[in-house]
Amino acid sequence: MSSLREAHAMAPHYKGTADHRRQWVQRTTTLLLYPSREREPACLYGGFSSPYLKCLPNGIHAFENHRDSGAKAIYTQGSKTDEGTGSEYYILENYRIIASWQGKLDHSNSIFQAEILATKMAIEAASSLHRPIKIWTDSLSILMTILNPKSHHSMVREIQTRLLSHNRIHLRWLKSHFGYLGNECADKLAKEAIAKSDPFFLPKPLSYLKSEIRSAA
Repeated sequence: MSSLREAHAMAPHYKGTADHRRQWVQRTTTLLLYPSREREPACLYGGFSSPYLKCLPNGIHAFENHRDSGAKAIYTQGSKTDEGTGSEYYILENYRIIASWQGKLDHSNSIFQAEILATKMAIEAASSLHRPIKIWTDSLSILMTILNPKSHHSMVREIQTRLLSHNRIHLRWLKSHFGYLGNECADKLAKEAIAKSDPFFLPKPLSYLKSEIRSAA
């Protein structure tokens, strides 16, 4: 089992229980045999299905070989350092940045909030392009959250609604720190957002509020 986990980068993300061990091995083996096949992220989750997969069969995929081809694409990123939290996206075409957005969040805001905000802003920008376009993120957890029809997160619900009405927008996952030009630039810009961008207000996450309550107790 441990060798299977090490053999494929996506295998550790499977969330099955002890009852799904055989299913886990079968699915992980499939990943090893067909590493470049496009497969919906939900296939990693035993018993999980989403209407967004049915409505958007090509909309969200975790498995697609990324190539720095120069084609127009959007890259998103969130970053959290000791100095604060940053969120950004930019549009790359012919290896040049043709548009971008950056937002500086409060230090109490989480990396998840930064990532989901960047995705939301990127989708809003993509919806005005009136052409098929891919949005790349290195956050698999963001894609999983968007695929969850029971999510109560307000920005996630906004993203789900917009994706259902704009089938030209395709979300894709790419591995972080793997030398991809688009992702490396996005990471740098997200860190710059912490120091240089205008403040962007988001409510403090529940995890932060719980931590404050425990500290005050």
